[in-house]
Amino acid sequence: CEAVVPPGHASASIGGVAMKLPVADPRRILVMGDTGCRMANRSQQNCHDPVAFPLKALASYAAQFKPDLVVHTGDYFYRDTSCVVQGKEAFPGCNDPASRTFQTWGDTFDSWNADLFYPAASLLAAAPWVMVRGNHENCGRGARGWYALLDPTPYDGASVRCAGGTGNAPVGTEARYSDDFRPTYVVPLGRANLLVHDSSFANDLAVDANMARNYDYDLTALLATLPERSRNILVTHKPTFAVLHDMLTTGGSLTQQYAYFGAPTGAASAFARGIPPKIAMLLAGHVHQFEYVSFADSARYAPQMVVGIGGSALDRTANPDGKSTTFGYANAGFTVHSGTEATSTAQVDRAFAQAEFGFAVLDATPTGYTANVYTLGATRTGRCTITLQPRSVTCLE
Repeated sequence: CEAVVPPGHASASIGGVAMKLPVADPRRILVMGDTGCRMANRSQQNCHDPVAFPLKALASYAAQFKPDLVVHTGDYFYRDTSCVVQGKEAFPGCNDPASRTFQTWGDTFDSWNADLFYPAASLLAAAPWVMVRGNHENCGRGARGWYALLDPTPYDGASVRCAGGTGNAPVGTEARYSDDFRPTYVVPLGRANLLVHDSSFANDLAVDANMARNYDYDLTALLATLPERSRNILVTHKPTFAVLHDMLTTGGSLTQQYAYFGAPTGAASAFARGIPPKIAMLLAGHVHQFEYVSFADSARYAPQMVVGIGGSALDRTANPDGKSTTFGYANAGFTVHSGTEATSTAQVDRAFAQAEFGFAVLDATPTGYTANVYTLGATRTGRCTITLQPRSVTCLE
């Protein structure tokens, strides 16, 4: 069931349980993402092991920070396949429904409950959530649970036509929406806005020109409705820029890079001169690291922050030595796909990546936010300063 709480209401409850309601100017925002237990052939996790799958402990720890708002950067549902690998159970009993170690799978409530609602219960009760759609919730994967349980629009099962692949159909003179791609919406934060953008169907490793045009039309139209001096954080699942072990200066969604630096819809695009100043920062998940990338040319490039360390198996450390969990660099060229085939180079001021389970806490300041990333028990990355105008992210590791 679902219900809309009208603006101005002071309280709401479900089954006698009081709900935390949104505040107009959230002073503390907790960010986490990529929280489910991976059961694909790559990076199998033992979902019953609290060390291997630490979401329950992370959620309990995060709730102690008493956030005003939680932002989840996407990928809640990872149990889309069984734990069987090459004909054998990855862990004894994990595919036997009669076993205490059975790991439920498939796009069912049991799986969603095991991946999210049960382990994250303490944090779900602590504050309202903004839930970004990840690629694990796209058509053909976890869309059934997404639309029934998390999608913010009114649910009508008969209206969901989730055939998969329709989001990248040819685009005319405006965005083409489907169950693969829903309109970007605004969440007011007082000093800024969240622009919640659906990149669940974006192609990471190739430029999808049709989806890039969708993104351009969608965001250009939305930005035109916002005041010129507004400050906005574009939050989506897939990062435009990312640091990966084998792609230190080339990572990120190539489709989004083309949308924001190729102006695929022409001169009227809000991105004709790069990412406009209205967008103060890019916030994402998808890469199972904590990362930030800031650019020397802040007029054309918005800084990127990635928080994808919420419980799903971590990606291989970005450090070329393959051992240290942290890695950073400065003053390097970053390859950006500014066309369907063409590339350009942007100068990175500083980039950093950390592969440890955790979450980020953003505390409001007069000019933006301070951000600290916490693992189970300690601050690891020092203090990050997020400035909304002029936009910048600087951190001390």
